[in-house]
Parts: sequence; C-alpha cells; structure tokens
Amino acid sequence: KQGRGAGEFWLPAGIYIDAANRIYVADTYNSRIQMFQLVEGAEDEP
Repeated sequence: KQGRGAGEFWLPAGIYIDAANRIYVADTYNSRIQMFQLVEGAEDEP
C-alpha cells in the first residue's frame, strides 16, 4: 500500500532477507528502510 505509515511504501526499490529471517525493504521516496520479521507458516502480510 502506498503511504508513509508503518508497512506502507512509496516506491519500494529493494528487498533483502538476512540469516535471522528479517526482511528489509528500501523505501525510496520515504527515505527509509523498513524491517519486518519473517514468521514461517504465517498467512498474514508483514
């Protein structure tokens, strides 16, 4: 979803998943990187 709040993005430009299953998303126009914890087997969006 486009926006400035948590879990919202304005031109996501990159994604990275580290060894601890954390997901990092580069959010270009909001000038930030958001981090989410990947939960295996979860059905919801981060």
